Amino acid sequence: MIQSSEPATFPMRSRLLHPSERGLWIVLLFILLSVLLWKDLSRIAAGLLILSAQSAQQAGDPQKSQEQVEIAGLLAPDLPQLSSQKIYATLDLGSAATIGFGEAAALAASTYSPGLNNAAVLAFSTEDLSTSKAMLERAVLLNPESAQAHYNLGIVAYQSGDVETARPAFRRATFLAPDWPHPYVYLAALSLHANDPTSALEMARTAVALDPTIRLAQTALLYALWVSEQPDEGLEAVEQALHEFPQDPTFLLYQGLFLRSKGADDQALVTLRQAFFIDQVEDQRRRIAQEILAIMKGE
Repeated sequence: MIQSSEPATFPMRSRLLHPSERGLWIVLLFILLSVLLWKDLSRIAAGLLILSAQSAQQAGDPQKSQEQVEIAGLLAPDLPQLSSQKIYATLDLGSAATIGFGEAAALAASTYSPGLNNAAVLAFSTEDLSTSKAMLERAVLLNPESAQAHYNLGIVAYQSGDVETARPAFRRATFLAPDWPHPYVYLAALSLHANDPTSALEMARTAVALDPTIRLAQTALLYALWVSEQPDEGLEAVEQALHEFPQDPTFLLYQGLFLRSKGADDQALVTLRQAFFIDQVEDQRRRIAQEILAIMKGE
C-alpha cells in the first residue's frame, strides 16, 4: 500500500548581517533621523546658546555673550528670541551706534516681547531713545498685559517729550498693576506739566500711600499741594517726607514755604537757614537764599 508521505521540508538558513553591513545601516538610520530632526535639534541648541549668552551677560562677559548669540543665529536664524537678544548683546558691548537697518527691521518683526523689553532698557541706557521706543511699542503690541512694558514705554516717551504716548502708557500700567507706585508718580508729573493740580494731587497721594520711600513721589505731592495752595495738608506731607528723608533740603524748603504761607515767618526762617547749609545743587540753594532774604526784608 502506498503510504502518503509528509511534504518535503527544507531547512531555512537565516542570513545574518555582516558587522560592516550593520554599521552601515546604523549610520544611514542616524543620518535619516538627523535630517528629519535637524530643525528641531538646531532650535533646541540655539535656545540653549541664548540661555548661555544671558548667563554670560550676567557674569559680565558681553564678548562671550555676543559670540554665543552669533552661533545661535547660524543654527536657527528664525528663532523668535534671536533678533532682540542680538541687539541686547550688541548694546551690552556699548555699540548701540552699530545697530543697522537690517537689525532694526528684524526687531520690528520680532515676536519675543521679554527680549524686546530688555533690549529697550539697554538702548535707553545708551540714550538711543528712538530705538528704545520702537522696541517697546512692539513689545506692548505683542504682550498688552505687561505692565512693565507699558511703564517702560511711558518712561521713554516722557523723556522724548511725547506726552501723547506717555500718558496712556502710564495709565495702562496702573490699570494692570494698581499697587505699583511708580506709574502714578509720572502721571502726577504729567498732570503738573499740564497745569492740572487736581489730577496731580490724586496721582501723587496714591503713589505716596503705596510707597512713602519714593522720594520723587514725595516731591510731586509737595509741589502739587504748593501750587494748589493747601498749606495745612502740605505741612503734614512735609512731616511725613522728612520722616522718610531726614534733613532733606528740598523738603525743608517746602516746609519753609508752607510756614510762610501761613504767616509763620519766624519758624520758616529757622527751617530755611537749616536747609541753606546742607549740601545741595546751587539753584536750590539760591532759591532758599531768596526766601531768607524776603523774610528778612519783610516781603
